[in-house]
Amino acid sequence: MERNLSIDILKVILAIAVVFLHTRIFYDLSTLLSHVFVQGIFRLAVPIFLVITGYYFVYINSLQRYKT
Repeated sequence: MERNLSIDILKVILAIAVVFLHTRIFYDLSTLLSHVFVQGIFRLAVPIFLVITGYYFVYINSLQRYKT
């Protein structure tokens, strides 16, 4: 399976979202804004990572493909 550039870019954005999730970004600026981003948008990062992983594991049907 070939690499997909748009999925790679999405994974970088999601990794940044996970970092922001743990740093409580925007908390000093506005607690409402912080709550919307931290408890809302940034919480989607991990489930989307799981969906991407499942997308790539669909094509694995042998031990050799798993190793690559």
